[in-house]
Amino acid sequence: MAILEATQLAKGFDGKQVLVDVSLEVPSGAVTVVIGPSGAGKTTLLRCLSLLDSPDSGRIVFREAEVWPCLSGGNTQQREFRRRVGLVFQHLNLWPHLTVCENVSLPLRLAGSLSREEAADRGIEWLKRVQIEGLGKRYPSEISGGERQRAAIARAMALEPEVLCLDEITSALDPENVSLIRDVINRVVDQGVAVLLVTHHIGFARAVANEIVFLDRGAVSASGSVHDVLDTTANTRVREFIDRIECRI
Repeated sequence: MAILEATQLAKGFDGKQVLVDVSLEVPSGAVTVVIGPSGAGKTTLLRCLSLLDSPDSGRIVFREAEVWPCLSGGNTQQREFRRRVGLVFQHLNLWPHLTVCENVSLPLRLAGSLSREEAADRGIEWLKRVQIEGLGKRYPSEISGGERQRAAIARAMALEPEVLCLDEITSALDPENVSLIRDVINRVVDQGVAVLLVTHHIGFARAVANEIVFLDRGAVSASGSVHDVLDTTANTRVREFIDRIECRI
């Protein structure tokens, strides 16, 4: 069953339509991967699904309750929804003046539910889960790109989201770090978290996805299993995109 569902989402900027009637379902304990060409609207889709940006039209349902447009509960319901959705974008946005552990623990303190000591303990716990516990006292500039990616995932997961959105998190990483990120995602999914992942890395998509969504010109052009979308699709646009990407490898 879908924990997060979008129906006919639309979004435009400066007169340009970026999303066009996008509908998809994100099930718990599974990885839904969104692929597509640059400018297809993939990042905008993540931002709208997390209500970081407001859709122009359409409907978003979380655990069978409507969160957009929110007809009951207003801003309180939407704020609670945002706490249930973790976000890690390509540029990570780790605070450069804070240590890795402080980056993970500070959002817990800002949420108001934990003391400084409790937040630090949970931060250390999550650094262990993503296998960078020895880097807690370092600053983001002192660790590698793959380590920063894992720190950003730890920061998002420390807030115990039910949906984790990841945008191009393997960009510019070497194969070893890509493999480590895949292992982290598998552990997150094993906890029952729904993962919604945007990537241009077809091999990574094959390795982690339960479902694939192909976004093109702001619309869903194809969706289904890895086999159906990546291997046996009859959709010419999808086939051309996959062949072009895989030829670059």
